[in-house]
Amino acid sequence: MRRAWLAGSLPGTTAEESIDLALSTLGPYLLFLPCPFTGRPDWAASVTEELAKQTDLFSVVRQGGNTGYDDLTVLAPKGDLSNLDLGYYDIYRAESEIAQRLVKSYGVALTTQVGIASPFDQSMITVHPGRHLRYYKSFIRATVRDVMKIYTHDESVVFSIEAPYELIGALKSPGMARSLVIRKMVAHVVDFIKQCPQGMRIGIHPCLGDLNHKSKANLPQLAPLVDWVNELCDTWPRGYTLAYVHLPLCEGARPPVIDPGWYTDLKRLRVPEGVRVVLGCCHERVTTNQLRPIVGLADSLLRRTVDVGASCGLARGRSMDDVYTVLHQQAELCHG
Repeated sequence: MRRAWLAGSLPGTTAEESIDLALSTLGPYLLFLPCPFTGRPDWAASVTEELAKQTDLFSVVRQGGNTGYDDLTVLAPKGDLSNLDLGYYDIYRAESEIAQRLVKSYGVALTTQVGIASPFDQSMITVHPGRHLRYYKSFIRATVRDVMKIYTHDESVVFSIEAPYELIGALKSPGMARSLVIRKMVAHVVDFIKQCPQGMRIGIHPCLGDLNHKSKANLPQLAPLVDWVNELCDTWPRGYTLAYVHLPLCEGARPPVIDPGWYTDLKRLRVPEGVRVVLGCCHERVTTNQLRPIVGLADSLLRRTVDVGASCGLARGRSMDDVYTVLHQQAELCHG
């Protein structure tokens, strides 16, 4: 059965509103129920804003307004970051309790999905450029601490590892060096996972960026994304379950390519059997009927039923009308 996938950030002034929106529109079709992180609509940039309040650990180099990629808050560590707290566990505990209550009221059985920014991305966004690698390991340790707490609380949770800069770095590299860069970028994701508790179920969400519904990178052809995912699957560590891989096919406000010929590289995708593939093709500027041939082609080329979703979270620059368009589009594609 085709399922609908949500990245995590959902519109709503409260977690209850966000979760209710997901369940009321996609309840029977949802792959997992995302922990919506209502207070963190701008993903890793929102984490940085929270870290800025930890004045014993950071000073503010530049106060941003999060209006664009050049307007993000940048911090400078004051020294040791051994006490760094990224706050994932506390938000998860609060929102998962709300989610469990609402899931029961809707009479559905759903596993919670918790979005986690890769430490590589979080350190790049938070720390002053040129210094993030110096503190990268501190961000790994802090992220692993939260992951371990969440996993100890509920081993059925699926962790969605969000890795835009690992993909963006590969896409922006020169063609001749791209294979080497892909290996290096994917290694950041895999090395982090190896430090997490074995037995975890993990989904990988590479991304083109979607701050205020604007992408940070373009995807002029599908081949680099296919190569990136193949490297991930080829190097996936033992002891961890790869639950799904997401393929971002929209560039912020720019919809996916409609030409079926653009998708032929999907036949090179080496995703193991049993791992779900999420086609991030749903977008307010295309219709369900325009997407059906693409989704059907992906089913055929991959010899499995693909799931459908947007390219990123829905709480970033879309109107509510557009959000409902995307949600209903997913439901229609799942319904058949």
